[in-house]
Amino acid sequence: MSEYEKRCPVEGLRRIEIKVPRGDIVLERISGDAITVESDNALTVEQSDGTLQVSAGDQFHHRRPQRMRPPRFASGIEHGDLGTSIGEIVSNAVESIFKAEFHLSGFGAADVRVGVPAVLERPEVVAVTGAGDVALRGVTGVFTLQTSSGDIKVYEASGTIQATTGMGDVEVRQFNGPVSAHTGSGDVILEDCRNGGAVHTGSGDIQVTGISEGWNLHTGAGNIKAHVADEASLEVITGAGDARIRDGSLNRLTVRSGSGDIECTSLLTGPRHQLSTGHGDITLAVAERPGARLQVITRHGEVKSEYPLVMVGKQGPYSAEGARYVGNVGDSAIDVELRTSSGDISIKRRVPAPTGDLERASAWQAGQDGEPRGMHDDVWTGDRPASRVVSEQSGETREPNIPTLHSNPADATDLGSGSEASSGSITAPAGDPRLAVLESLRSGRITVAEAATLLEALSRNAQA
Repeated sequence: MSEYEKRCPVEGLRRIEIKVPRGDIVLERISGDAITVESDNALTVEQSDGTLQVSAGDQFHHRRPQRMRPPRFASGIEHGDLGTSIGEIVSNAVESIFKAEFHLSGFGAADVRVGVPAVLERPEVVAVTGAGDVALRGVTGVFTLQTSSGDIKVYEASGTIQATTGMGDVEVRQFNGPVSAHTGSGDVILEDCRNGGAVHTGSGDIQVTGISEGWNLHTGAGNIKAHVADEASLEVITGAGDARIRDGSLNRLTVRSGSGDIECTSLLTGPRHQLSTGHGDITLAVAERPGARLQVITRHGEVKSEYPLVMVGKQGPYSAEGARYVGNVGDSAIDVELRTSSGDISIKRRVPAPTGDLERASAWQAGQDGEPRGMHDDVWTGDRPASRVVSEQSGETREPNIPTLHSNPADATDLGSGSEASSGSITAPAGDPRLAVLESLRSGRITVAEAATLLEALSRNAQA
């Protein structure tokens, strides 16, 4: 890359624009007090009004890629299959391939390398190539990186970044600042990005490691793997693929999959989390501290839990199909909802790490703003028998087959006005006041939170 070389002063410079119809673009940090521009072909370099313009060819036209429309989901699986919305995800995401195209007319292919000195503080940088890769290393600035057909790679940089490729991969490692990555047909890899952002891919996988703060992770047809570093909030959407979330803690988690499995072993703090899939299984590990208020809904699938669950009536027009279960793990104010149309739901007992989990749970419960460290990999026990899940219709427990203790609802005290208690069997000794709570919960006369409060009060009275 020695056909063309030029040095440009940085005084008064605020913006750098690099546009080539075909060729690779490399931006890297250098020492000194001037910008260096190198290429294997002739370039046009102009500097005026605080902007440095680098271009190859005289007939280059660029059309800014448009953002993909966010997918629309029904209010819940009860009101429509997620599969109807997944087609929109895929079509919108793949459509971005064409929206990221560049109209190329004429020649002007060139590989360009631009050296940015550290004395130039946080410039605005726009790098666009029609067919080629874009690479960035060690520079601080506000970056817009675009390629129609090529990969984008960013290493050890900072500022803000928007990376868009029509047909290529995006890789961002050790970036200090918000990240926005979009690809029509390619994979996205993020590592050690701690300031939140958004990732969209039409047909590709998303793999993020060491992330924190708020993230939107969307793919039309691909798998999503997320490893949380400290504390984060995630919105994870995949049309046809699996979603796996591990490590760290989550103060908000929303996962939606049209056709794929969902697995989460991260520590859920609060206050609300929702995991739903149209056709797939859900596996969730729940820690005893800070616990959770569970609501589990499935239309065609089995429910297995290592915590006790009670079957209650379903709400809405589809109440005759499927099943709805509730349960409370500890004295928790965290609401967790699991929904699947066609798939099984499994709730595991999360084994806390030696230090990390207890610190995070205690900090969240006390309303503190600490950053506990020392989180170990998540594990759950695989040898514990599942707790009883009581069936409202049959009065029999599901796997494992533990006999159900029957009782007469008439022996319990009514906890509220309304319709009479529905027939069915609940596991509780005759005359136990907890039976009245469960019957009222099952018939819909009290909420899950109210039932948890009443059961806690009964437990305290029994110990007094």
